[in-house]
Amino acid sequence: FPVTITQVKDHLLNGVPPHISNRIRFLGGIDDIPAALESYDLCLHPSRGDAFPTSTLECFAAGIPTIVSDVTGTKGFISALDNALICGTDVASVTKALHYALSMDAEKRKKLSNDLKASMIDCTINESLDRFRKLVSQLS
Repeated sequence: FPVTITQVKDHLLNGVPPHISNRIRFLGGIDDIPAALESYDLCLHPSRGDAFPTSTLECFAAGIPTIVSDVTGTKGFISALDNALICGTDVASVTKALHYALSMDAEKRKKLSNDLKASMIDCTINESLDRFRKLVSQLS
């Protein structure tokens, strides 16, 4: 069923206080990722089929609290830190996770930010390639 970004935005922001909802942006594609990441408070990635989204990894490395769907490969990173940031692909589940993330106090956000950054330390390209090669060798 096709859904527009406006429909999703309207539903997700239903009940969110205006002083918060007027600060939420639905950006779509971005060219200057580092500059954009500096302005993020939260990343919402409720994908229905993104196996291992690099956008979420970029947010993790920047320490940005990130909500991911239960069908993405990056849910393992989040599940080790806070299962409430994993949502289903339905609007109600995404809304619940969004409300949870927006209600975090500063101390919890800071800890999550630090933990996300730390989770990316072992995700360099060489380490990822080594893990991939090992996996492929096990298949042959």
